[in-house]
Amino acid sequence: MRNFGMEKTIIAKQLVAMMVKKLKLMERQFPVRDLLIWAEREYGGMTLEDIGCKHSIGRERVRQIHIKTGVVVNKFIKEREAV
Repeated sequence: MRNFGMEKTIIAKQLVAMMVKKLKLMERQFPVRDLLIWAEREYGGMTLEDIGCKHSIGRERVRQIHIKTGVVVNKFIKEREAV
């Protein structure tokens, strides 16, 4: 039986690393912390509460960041697929 959890974690780390590099090249003001929060929620299986405690923010703010960053990530993935 394959461990898909490990594969998802590796993919998430690679995706975040590529996005950080691209966003730095574009000189956009996009917090790396937001990408980490998105990855922790999306692939790490952490709860809003756990992520909030780790980053000293509230659950609602974690939810907002996750949604906002998800839009950016999806746009990034679509741009990569188009190339």
